[in-house]
Amino acid sequence: MIVKPEGWYTAHVMALAVFACLFFCTPAFACYNWHGFPMQGEEHPLFGNGTVANGTVIGGVYYDAGHGLTEERPYTQTFSVPAYDKVRFAHLYAHVWGGTKDHHGWLNTSLNGHSLGNFTLLGDDDVGSECGKQVWCASHGTYFVWYNVTDLVTAGTNIATATTGKLKGSFDGRVGTIELIVVYEKAGMVETRYWVVQGHDALAYADFGHAAKDYGYAYFNGVIDPNEWESAVLYTSFMTGESGDGDTLWFNGDVLCEDCANAEQGNYWDFKIFDVKDNLTTSDNYAKYWRGGDYYAHWLNTVLVLSKEPEPTVKNIDLNQGWNIISVPLNLSSWVLGEEAVVGCPFDVTPTNSLASIYRYNTTSDTFDKCDYFDDWGWAPATGSESFATLEPGRGYWVMAKSDCNLTFTGTAPSDINVALDADWNIIGWYSLEEALLGEESVVGNPLNVTPKNSLTSIYRYNVSTEQFDKCDHFDDWGWWPATGSGTFTELKPGRGYWVWAENGCAWRHRL
Repeated sequence: MIVKPEGWYTAHVMALAVFACLFFCTPAFACYNWHGFPMQGEEHPLFGNGTVANGTVIGGVYYDAGHGLTEERPYTQTFSVPAYDKVRFAHLYAHVWGGTKDHHGWLNTSLNGHSLGNFTLLGDDDVGSECGKQVWCASHGTYFVWYNVTDLVTAGTNIATATTGKLKGSFDGRVGTIELIVVYEKAGMVETRYWVVQGHDALAYADFGHAAKDYGYAYFNGVIDPNEWESAVLYTSFMTGESGDGDTLWFNGDVLCEDCANAEQGNYWDFKIFDVKDNLTTSDNYAKYWRGGDYYAHWLNTVLVLSKEPEPTVKNIDLNQGWNIISVPLNLSSWVLGEEAVVGCPFDVTPTNSLASIYRYNTTSDTFDKCDYFDDWGWAPATGSESFATLEPGRGYWVMAKSDCNLTFTGTAPSDINVALDADWNIIGWYSLEEALLGEESVVGNPLNVTPKNSLTSIYRYNVSTEQFDKCDHFDDWGWWPATGSGTFTELKPGRGYWVWAENGCAWRHRL
């Protein structure tokens, strides 16, 4: 048996990676400018800096980044993108420290296992008209690289990696951050106005024959009515800042922070988020950054997001006197069960004080947790059920009604959720404002999409008229069919709860 020395495998894999990148990848060259590629103005036709996306969506904007200059090789960053109907814009960014502008290296970045290509990083040798348009190199070899990943980003976990190597000189190759900006559409969400302004603004004192650059700007052009928007949030990031250098960021002339770039979120790196609702003007909003005493301050990307308060959604369901199984069909402003004057009321009941108690099935103990209603006060957990103080989306609950009544839920549209189900009995709730059919999955789909597949064998609906259960059975790889005598049980309804039997523990991916 031949024993390889420690590190042998890693070293040989890296060597093969370098060989592959040098001989089999088509190189794309960087562009170099001492003062970088500023964010002011509309998108530059050659270099892609400036305002690259702006508009309005029913949906949202996701922006996250991390996590500072480290010795990680490769450097990995994980992102959690919200559920969406469509991605309108998505750019990924990677920072690389070259050491000086004289050293040469390479970068290969991937997202979710898809390579985004190989780039050669040649510092100030990249000055010709044929330089690439995705790599911005500034001052002493600080690189910022952008990629269009609109077709590669996915809802949920996204993993990006950046791998670097040396071609010439003492190329450093450490990565300082990977950033992801996603603009997405999602039915039922709020109206969102956005500006994505990308670039690499390198501010520096007079050095190496270059004049000083003290200020950078980012513009969010257009006319708005600030009173129409419930919130306004500014996102931005910095590299190479040091604490105590007195740099300053303004929005429309109002100071947002002093000593902004102070490596608060990671080594040499900062990712900042500001509430600028009270700083908005009717036209041509802008951000301004001053490097202060920082010798070299790199300002990277600014995003402005305005959101409107969603219109409240109301859903009513009727309850019969006695037992009922309910669920919450939309996103409540408060899910807490407690003193209503303090925590609010998850649902309004007409006539008032018609509910006596609510029960949550505990799959661990095979018993019920109970919460009692005290007239004109609110909900309090029963003895031994102290943990039962909140409702959950996707869960069903037994309620005891003292008389026929009506429940009114008020909130916003529901969204996709994941619900963990245990083996044996569970009570689920249909978290939606629309009914869903139970039938042949190839025709109507399967609202109870679980992993592992075919884990659910049956579902039961409580019939308040007969005080019996209607049953629907699942046939593997086919779908749902009502049991004998339960022919009307062919759909799931908003605000209703259901017993389900699971052969094993599984995950229900509830997608609207």
